[in-house]
Amino acid sequence: MARGADGEKTPFAHILPLFSRLSAMPSHPCPSSTQLPPTDGLSADLVVFGGTPGGIAAACSAAEEGLAVILLATSRHVGGHLSSGVCTTEIEHMLPESFSGWMLRFLRRIGQHYGVDGPLHRWEPHVAEAAFSEVLDEAKVRVVADACLVHVEVAGGRLRSVLLADGRNVSGGVFTSGRRRPAA
Repeated sequence: MARGADGEKTPFAHILPLFSRLSAMPSHPCPSSTQLPPTDGLSADLVVFGGTPGGIAAACSAAEEGLAVILLATSRHVGGHLSSGVCTTEIEHMLPESFSGWMLRFLRRIGQHYGVDGPLHRWEPHVAEAAFSEVLDEAKVRVVADACLVHVEVAGGRLRSVLLADGRNVSGGVFTSGRRRPAA
């Protein structure tokens, strides 16, 4: 078990630096002029940072198990690389059996959009985003678009809440990241 910044044992110590660095990442600018004073916030059992395929899968899986979930997306779009230009699974390089679980669910949803009864492995970006948005809606995941972190609150070695640039405070029982871990 790792130790947090305060020296306490915590199972999430490896995630805390990630959240601290995300607010300063240049790929998602958060101009100080857009920061508003804190307002009443949002709260959930699970807060997922990143509207990526992994973040969406984590958020929907937890919501389908009965948790209240908030997904913080860093842009107004969800789906990450699968809805922004990488529009294939490159199945010609993989075994078809490797597509299961959430990925197979996504590919079947893509097939539905094109009137195909089964998974499709090539699609248009807007179709992928629509498919991801549908599963988020069906799972009743609250999506916060254009979420830009300006501050994180850590207590007892655990992430407790994040302050967004729009002034909203988001608290949760558990936080996780659906984003690829930035290089150290």
